[in-house]
Amino acid sequence: HMRQPWIVRKNDELWALIDECQREVEFKLIIGLLLKFKNICEDRENEAFKSIANQVNNIWQLSPKNTLLVSLHNKDGPDSASALLQSIKNYFAKDWQNNLIVHINPAIEKLKDNQDIKNIVFIDDFIGTGTQFSKGCEYFIQEVNKIPRDVNISLVSLCIMKQAISKIEMIENKSIQHYAYIYMEQGISDDENLSQYKDVMLDLEKRLFGSGFLQNYSLGYKKSEALFRYGNKNAPNNNFPIFWSGGDTNTPRKSLLKRA
Repeated sequence: HMRQPWIVRKNDELWALIDECQREVEFKLIIGLLLKFKNICEDRENEAFKSIANQVNNIWQLSPKNTLLVSLHNKDGPDSASALLQSIKNYFAKDWQNNLIVHINPAIEKLKDNQDIKNIVFIDDFIGTGTQFSKGCEYFIQEVNKIPRDVNISLVSLCIMKQAISKIEMIENKSIQHYAYIYMEQGISDDENLSQYKDVMLDLEKRLFGSGFLQNYSLGYKKSEALFRYGNKNAPNNNFPIFWSGGDTNTPRKSLLKRA
Protein backbone atom coordinates (compact mmCIF):
# COMPACT_ATOMS: atom_id res chain seq x y z
CA HIS A 1 0.00 0.00 0.00
CA MET A 2 2.92 2.37 0.63
CA ARG A 3 4.49 1.57 -2.76
CA GLN A 4 1.18 1.47 -4.66
CA PRO A 5 -1.33 3.73 -2.85
CA TRP A 6 -4.02 3.17 -5.52
CA ILE A 7 -4.43 -0.41 -4.26
CA VAL A 8 -5.67 0.90 -0.89
CA ARG A 9 -9.07 1.47 -2.52
CA LYS A 10 -9.05 -1.98 -4.09
CA ASN A 11 -8.61 -4.31 -1.13
CA ASP A 12 -11.46 -6.61 -2.19
CA GLU A 13 -9.92 -7.03 -5.64
CA LEU A 14 -6.45 -7.55 -4.14
CA TRP A 15 -7.59 -10.29 -1.80
CA ALA A 16 -9.60 -11.92 -4.58
CA LEU A 17 -6.41 -12.03 -6.66
CA ILE A 18 -4.37 -13.43 -3.78
CA ASP A 19 -7.02 -16.10 -3.18
CA GLU A 20 -6.53 -17.29 -6.77
CA CYS A 21 -2.90 -18.16 -5.98
CA GLN A 22 -2.62 -21.84 -5.05
CA ARG A 23 1.15 -21.87 -4.54
CA GLU A 24 3.47 -19.58 -2.61
CA VAL A 25 5.51 -18.98 -5.74
CA GLU A 26 2.39 -17.61 -7.50
CA PHE A 27 1.76 -15.24 -4.60
CA LYS A 28 5.36 -14.02 -4.66
CA LEU A 29 5.20 -13.42 -8.43
CA ILE A 30 1.94 -11.44 -8.21
CA ILE A 31 3.25 -9.25 -5.37
CA GLY A 32 6.55 -8.76 -7.23
CA LEU A 33 4.70 -7.53 -10.32
CA LEU A 34 2.35 -5.28 -8.36
CA LEU A 35 5.33 -3.55 -6.77
CA LYS A 36 6.65 -2.74 -10.26
CA PHE A 37 3.45 -1.12 -11.60
CA LYS A 38 3.89 2.31 -13.17
CA ASN A 39 0.88 4.31 -12.02
CA ILE A 40 0.06 7.75 -13.38
CA CYS A 41 -1.87 9.40 -10.54
CA GLU A 42 -2.96 13.06 -10.46
CA ASP A 43 0.37 14.37 -9.13
CA ARG A 44 2.39 12.30 -11.53
CA GLU A 45 0.07 13.26 -14.39
CA ASN A 46 0.94 16.91 -13.80
CA GLU A 47 4.65 16.05 -13.90
CA ALA A 48 4.21 13.96 -17.05
CA PHE A 49 2.26 16.69 -18.89
CA LYS A 50 4.91 19.29 -18.05
CA SER A 51 7.57 16.89 -19.28
CA ILE A 52 5.83 16.32 -22.63
CA ALA A 53 5.18 20.04 -23.17
CA ASN A 54 8.82 20.78 -22.40
CA GLN A 55 9.95 18.14 -24.90
CA VAL A 56 7.84 19.62 -27.69
CA ASN A 57 8.48 23.30 -26.98
CA ASN A 58 12.01 23.47 -25.61
CA ILE A 59 13.93 20.34 -26.52
CA TRP A 60 12.54 19.72 -30.00
CA GLN A 61 11.87 23.48 -30.31
CA LEU A 62 8.68 23.05 -32.30
CA SER A 63 6.32 25.94 -32.87
CA PRO A 64 2.53 26.14 -33.41
CA LYS A 65 3.32 28.18 -36.52
CA ASN A 66 4.46 25.01 -38.30
CA THR A 67 3.38 22.09 -36.08
CA LEU A 68 0.22 20.09 -35.37
CA LEU A 69 -0.20 18.05 -32.18
CA VAL A 70 -2.50 15.19 -33.18
CA SER A 71 -4.10 12.43 -31.11
CA LEU A 72 -3.30 9.06 -32.66
CA HIS A 73 -6.92 8.25 -33.50
CA ASN A 74 -8.68 7.37 -36.75
CA LYS A 75 -11.83 5.56 -35.59
CA ASP A 76 -15.32 6.82 -34.77
CA GLY A 77 -15.58 5.85 -31.09
CA PRO A 78 -14.07 7.49 -27.99
CA ASP A 79 -10.36 7.05 -27.60
CA SER A 80 -7.72 7.43 -24.90
CA ALA A 81 -5.42 9.47 -27.17
CA SER A 82 -8.11 12.11 -27.72
CA ALA A 83 -8.85 12.20 -23.98
CA LEU A 84 -5.15 12.73 -23.30
CA LEU A 85 -4.96 15.61 -25.77
CA GLN A 86 -7.93 17.25 -24.05
CA SER A 87 -6.24 16.84 -20.66
CA ILE A 88 -2.85 18.15 -21.74
CA LYS A 89 -3.97 21.20 -23.74
CA ASN A 90 -3.69 23.59 -20.77
CA TYR A 91 0.04 22.82 -20.63
CA PHE A 92 0.48 24.42 -24.05
CA ALA A 93 0.29 28.16 -24.70
CA LYS A 94 -2.80 29.77 -26.26
CA ASP A 95 -1.23 29.98 -29.69
CA TRP A 96 -1.15 26.18 -29.79
CA GLN A 97 -4.88 25.70 -29.25
CA ASN A 98 -5.96 25.77 -32.93
CA ASN A 99 -3.23 23.25 -33.76
CA LEU A 100 -4.34 20.54 -31.31
CA ILE A 101 -6.18 18.02 -33.49
CA VAL A 102 -8.20 15.10 -32.10
CA HIS A 103 -8.27 12.89 -35.21
CA ILE A 104 -5.88 11.96 -38.02
CA ASN A 105 -8.24 12.95 -40.87
CA PRO A 106 -8.72 16.62 -39.85
CA ALA A 107 -4.94 16.84 -39.52
CA ILE A 108 -4.59 15.72 -43.13
CA GLU A 109 -7.14 18.34 -44.22
CA LYS A 110 -5.27 21.02 -42.30
CA LEU A 111 -2.06 20.04 -44.09
CA LYS A 112 -3.84 20.58 -47.40
CA ASP A 113 -4.98 24.05 -46.36
CA ASN A 114 -1.82 25.27 -44.61
CA GLN A 115 1.48 25.06 -46.44
CA ASP A 116 3.36 26.27 -43.36
CA ILE A 117 2.81 23.02 -41.46
CA LYS A 118 6.04 21.03 -41.51
CA ASN A 119 5.82 18.94 -38.32
CA ILE A 120 3.31 16.45 -36.96
CA VAL A 121 3.52 15.31 -33.34
CA PHE A 122 1.30 12.33 -32.59
CA ILE A 123 0.23 11.84 -28.98
CA ASP A 124 -0.99 8.67 -27.26
CA ASP A 125 -1.14 7.57 -23.64
CA PHE A 126 0.46 4.13 -24.05
CA ILE A 127 2.50 2.40 -26.78
CA GLY A 128 2.79 -1.33 -26.12
CA THR A 129 3.89 -3.29 -29.18
CA GLY A 130 3.95 -0.32 -31.56
CA THR A 131 1.49 -2.08 -33.89
CA GLN A 132 -1.38 0.38 -33.49
CA PHE A 133 0.90 3.39 -33.83
CA SER A 134 2.52 1.89 -36.95
CA LYS A 135 -0.84 1.29 -38.61
CA GLY A 136 -2.10 4.80 -37.85
CA CYS A 137 1.16 6.38 -38.95
CA GLU A 138 1.31 4.34 -42.17
CA TYR A 139 -2.23 5.47 -43.04
CA PHE A 140 -1.29 9.10 -42.33
CA ILE A 141 1.88 8.95 -44.44
CA GLN A 142 0.07 7.34 -47.37
CA GLU A 143 -2.64 10.03 -47.30
CA VAL A 144 -0.08 12.84 -47.00
CA ASN A 145 1.87 11.44 -49.95
CA LYS A 146 -1.24 11.95 -52.09
CA ILE A 147 -1.20 15.71 -51.47
CA PRO A 148 1.89 15.48 -51.77
CA ARG A 149 3.67 16.95 -48.74
CA ASP A 150 6.85 16.19 -46.84
CA VAL A 151 6.44 16.45 -43.06
CA ASN A 152 8.50 15.48 -40.05
CA ILE A 153 6.75 13.04 -37.69
CA SER A 154 7.27 12.69 -33.94
CA LEU A 155 5.54 10.74 -31.17
CA VAL A 156 4.99 11.69 -27.52
CA SER A 157 3.41 9.42 -24.95
CA LEU A 158 2.99 8.86 -21.25
CA CYS A 159 4.54 5.41 -21.63
CA ILE A 160 6.33 3.55 -24.42
CA MET A 161 7.45 -0.04 -24.00
CA LYS A 162 11.06 -0.52 -25.05
CA GLN A 163 10.08 -3.53 -27.18
CA ALA A 164 8.12 -1.16 -29.47
CA ILE A 165 10.96 1.24 -30.20
CA SER A 166 12.42 -0.56 -33.22
CA LYS A 167 8.95 -0.70 -34.80
CA ILE A 168 8.09 2.98 -34.31
CA GLU A 169 11.44 4.53 -35.23
CA MET A 170 11.17 3.81 -38.97
CA ILE A 171 7.82 3.65 -40.79
CA GLU A 172 7.32 3.87 -44.55
CA ASN A 173 11.01 4.85 -44.89
CA LYS A 174 10.44 7.83 -42.61
CA SER A 175 12.42 8.34 -39.41
CA ILE A 176 10.21 8.93 -36.35
CA GLN A 177 11.57 10.64 -33.24
CA HIS A 178 9.86 9.76 -29.96
CA TYR A 179 9.63 10.76 -26.32
CA ALA A 180 7.87 9.14 -23.36
CA TYR A 181 7.58 10.14 -19.74
CA ILE A 182 8.13 6.44 -18.96
CA TYR A 183 10.04 3.91 -21.05
CA MET A 184 8.88 0.52 -19.78
CA GLU A 185 10.58 -2.87 -19.89
CA GLN A 186 8.68 -6.17 -19.90
CA GLY A 187 7.53 -7.12 -16.41
CA ILE A 188 8.97 -10.64 -16.28
CA SER A 189 11.27 -11.23 -19.26
CA ASP A 190 13.37 -8.07 -18.68
CA ASP A 191 13.71 -8.60 -14.91
CA GLU A 192 16.50 -10.96 -13.89
CA ASN A 193 14.79 -11.53 -10.53
CA LEU A 194 11.47 -12.56 -12.07
CA SER A 195 12.37 -14.07 -15.47
CA GLN A 196 12.58 -17.55 -13.95
CA TYR A 197 8.88 -17.26 -13.05
CA LYS A 198 7.42 -16.94 -16.55
CA ASP A 199 6.18 -20.56 -16.49
CA VAL A 200 4.52 -19.83 -13.13
CA MET A 201 2.49 -17.03 -14.75
CA LEU A 202 1.63 -19.20 -17.75
CA ASP A 203 0.32 -21.96 -15.46
CA LEU A 204 -1.71 -19.45 -13.46
CA GLU A 205 -3.22 -17.94 -16.61
CA LYS A 206 -4.10 -21.36 -18.02
CA ARG A 207 -5.87 -22.34 -14.80
CA LEU A 208 -7.89 -19.10 -14.66
CA PHE A 209 -8.64 -18.31 -18.29
CA GLY A 210 -8.32 -21.35 -20.51
CA SER A 211 -6.53 -21.72 -23.84
CA GLY A 212 -9.05 -19.81 -26.03
CA PHE A 213 -8.59 -16.50 -24.25
CA LEU A 214 -4.85 -16.98 -24.01
CA GLN A 215 -4.32 -17.24 -27.77
CA ASN A 216 -4.33 -13.44 -27.90
CA TYR A 217 -3.74 -12.23 -24.35
CA SER A 218 -1.32 -14.55 -22.57
CA LEU A 219 1.19 -12.29 -20.76
CA GLY A 220 -0.72 -9.35 -22.27
CA TYR A 221 -1.51 -8.57 -25.91
CA LYS A 222 1.24 -10.06 -28.09
CA LYS A 223 3.06 -11.04 -24.88
CA SER A 224 3.76 -7.42 -23.98
CA GLU A 225 4.13 -8.05 -20.21
CA ALA A 226 3.10 -4.45 -19.41
CA LEU A 227 2.49 -3.05 -15.93
CA PHE A 228 0.84 0.32 -16.58
CA ARG A 229 -2.07 2.11 -14.93
CA TYR A 230 -3.33 5.58 -15.83
CA GLY A 231 -5.68 6.46 -12.99
CA ASN A 232 -9.09 4.84 -13.39
CA LYS A 233 -8.96 5.01 -17.18
CA ASN A 234 -9.35 1.99 -19.44
CA ALA A 235 -6.42 -0.35 -18.85
CA PRO A 236 -4.33 -1.42 -21.88
CA ASN A 237 -4.73 -5.07 -22.84
CA ASN A 238 -0.93 -5.14 -23.00
CA ASN A 239 -1.00 -5.56 -19.21
CA PHE A 240 -0.89 -9.08 -17.81
CA PRO A 241 -4.53 -10.28 -18.01
CA ILE A 242 -4.33 -11.49 -14.41
CA PHE A 243 -4.74 -7.81 -13.48
CA TRP A 244 -7.54 -6.74 -15.87
CA SER A 245 -9.57 -9.69 -17.15
CA GLY A 246 -13.05 -9.86 -15.65
CA GLY A 247 -13.34 -13.53 -16.56
CA ASP A 248 -16.49 -14.78 -18.29
CA THR A 249 -20.18 -14.97 -17.39
CA ASN A 250 -19.72 -18.38 -15.77
CA THR A 251 -16.69 -17.43 -13.68
CA PRO A 252 -16.56 -13.61 -13.24
CA ARG A 253 -13.53 -12.09 -11.50
CA LYS A 254 -12.92 -9.00 -9.43
CA SER A 255 -10.01 -7.48 -11.35
CA LEU A 256 -7.66 -4.81 -10.00
CA LEU A 257 -7.77 -2.92 -13.30
CA LYS A 258 -10.83 -2.18 -15.41
CA ARG A 259 -10.98 -2.67 -19.16
CA ALA A 260 -14.11 -2.13 -21.26
